[in-house]
Amino acid sequence: MAQQRTIRLSLKKPTHAVCVVGTEISVDIYRSVPPGAVTFRVTASASVQTYLEYDPKNVSEPPADERWPLDADVEVIIIMEAPSKNMDDAKVRVSYYGKNDNNALGQALLSLTGIEVSLNVDTDRTGTVKRGKADKKTWRWGPEGHGAILLVNCDRDTPLPGGIDYSHSRLYSMKDLEDMSQMLLWTNES
Repeated sequence: MAQQRTIRLSLKKPTHAVCVVGTEISVDIYRSVPPGAVTFRVTASASVQTYLEYDPKNVSEPPADERWPLDADVEVIIIMEAPSKNMDDAKVRVSYYGKNDNNALGQALLSLTGIEVSLNVDTDRTGTVKRGKADKKTWRWGPEGHGAILLVNCDRDTPLPGGIDYSHSRLYSMKDLEDMSQMLLWTNES
């Protein structure tokens, strides 16, 4: 599993981030805690899914008032559910509270822009890379699977000493290029 990206918040100014739709991102709520704060609350735009991971030894159940203790090692995770229509159109707000205090001691704002990223390949092996999502939903891994086959340069048609072609970081001949799969990486544009 890939290492999770972490976004650090600031009480002094809004934080801005670009997020790939469907990717989990950790939000560091502990870096800028105002003095005297003992709890926090997270609110987010409808297009942002938030969930909090916690150790049941430190917090027996989620608090009814949605204020979480800062000393319980709670981790905030966000996921953008859809691409943005405009820059910074999704928001996550973390409010910090003191003991028995209804007014926030400080707030950190995270402005998000969601992008969609897709890797497209020649799935039907016609020599043309098509941009689409429908066929990807039926891909299956394994010996009985079907879908994209990505070729790699793992033969020995490079005249350099040192083994097979993938041990070198460059392509040395047209034969090396022909060994590779065509791919297209795209992102959505607003």
